[in-house]
Amino acid sequence: MTLQELTHIASQLQTILAEMQRPRSKTLGSITGKRYDNCFFPPHVLPSHAFSSYSEFIDMYRYILLHFCTEKFTEDLLSKLPRHAPIRFAHADLLPRNIMVDGTTITAVIDWATAGFWPGYWEYCRMHNPEWASPGWDRVLGLVFPEERRSEEIKAACYLNRIVMDYFWV
Repeated sequence: MTLQELTHIASQLQTILAEMQRPRSKTLGSITGKRYDNCFFPPHVLPSHAFSSYSEFIDMYRYILLHFCTEKFTEDLLSKLPRHAPIRFAHADLLPRNIMVDGTTITAVIDWATAGFWPGYWEYCRMHNPEWASPGWDRVLGLVFPEERRSEEIKAACYLNRIVMDYFWV
């Protein structure tokens, strides 16, 4: 795709992301207000309710990590994430495979299974997951998020996801 075509897609994606910021919640969990029900957290380690705060969300990751990681490793990894994060609605899997495009028009966003209320950085980090990098996608992300890439934050969030997927969904 040309730079002009990618710019048009990026503009549409910015609008979609802005609209997704409108729903509000005081808890982190599914869109229904209940706990997450998706692949990012296995049901047997989740509390029976939505997370009441960002610190409770981070404490759950700490609890998971400390089962098989040292305390130093756990704290170093978690320190790469923001200490405070607003709660935002996110698709949580907004990657090229879930964005339907006809020419240069986004016609649909599919696979809302992971959607819910997440820390404000979650969508950003998921979208920047290096597993999905490609010249076109990286160009779109650079247009949607023109500020300097938050590489350490991205790596930490992606690593947390990978740990949960690898160790709890075997």
